[in-house]
Amino acid sequence: MPYIAPEVVTEAKRMDLLTYLRTYEPGQLVRVSGNTYCTREHDSLKISNGKWMWWSRGIGGRTALDYLIKVRSFDYALTQMGYEHSLSESRKYWTIVPKGYTKPIRLKNLGEDYTEEAIKRRLMENQRVRIVPFAKQTVVIRQYRLPTREQKIKKVGGLYGLYLHYCYKLGYLPKYKKQNTKRLHYLLKEDLLKLDKITAETRLLGREHIFTDEQLFSYKASLNGQIETLIDDRTHLRKISRTKMSDDELSKVKGQIVSISGKIRELRKEVWLCDDIAERSKVMEQNLETIRAEEEKQERKEQNRYDKRR
Repeated sequence: MPYIAPEVVTEAKRMDLLTYLRTYEPGQLVRVSGNTYCTREHDSLKISNGKWMWWSRGIGGRTALDYLIKVRSFDYALTQMGYEHSLSESRKYWTIVPKGYTKPIRLKNLGEDYTEEAIKRRLMENQRVRIVPFAKQTVVIRQYRLPTREQKIKKVGGLYGLYLHYCYKLGYLPKYKKQNTKRLHYLLKEDLLKLDKITAETRLLGREHIFTDEQLFSYKASLNGQIETLIDDRTHLRKISRTKMSDDELSKVKGQIVSISGKIRELRKEVWLCDDIAERSKVMEQNLETIRAEEEKQERKEQNRYDKRR
């Protein structure tokens, strides 16, 4: 067997043949198809799925060490004995040319023990592991139908789903898609001027997870309760500010009054948004219903035109 460096043998024990050839003998690899390869010397030696199989000789293995022992040693032994050999799969018979001969001799003429089948049988008997030829890999093409953004929006029900769908119809969603106002329905064009309010109301519904009218009215009631509490606190602080106190204490009380007034202002904006949602949601439902009916009518007209052409 030819000399192979010890570190290469160590790597070959735990390395598959494809990785070994890519690392140490890249010139030997020839791609057949997909992840199937053969060697440049032996086109019937196929490598795939972590295994290799020399089909013409009926031997195979898993690791690169199996390849070095079973393939390289067989060719090398004949060469060391002084034989010129032709074991190509393209030839009908294996031949050798001993020393002193000029014409090739068919191995099968040397006796029954030297036929191609007999040599393959002895090679198989000398194997330490049972080799199962790997099956050809079959590629299964899978098709997936991914849901569109509009289908995902429709799954969100209630008021929040209604607002999302309306924003989609307005062209505000999706963000990456350029808005084309020319193709909008005339009912939707009027709401383009109110897009800032509609988006603010949509964010409110999504942030507070509001899907029903009951949840909307409950949230509005909680806002009003907070406003009343803050107004009482501000009234109390204003009374305190009228009493005698130092300048530092007075500035501190006035700062608290300003802070509370800012909170009341923001809460009132939320209340106004709730009122707008309660009113606008009914209009949205009517607009969407009208648009849906007109789209269905247009589809029926186009279908009738198509049927007449046929």
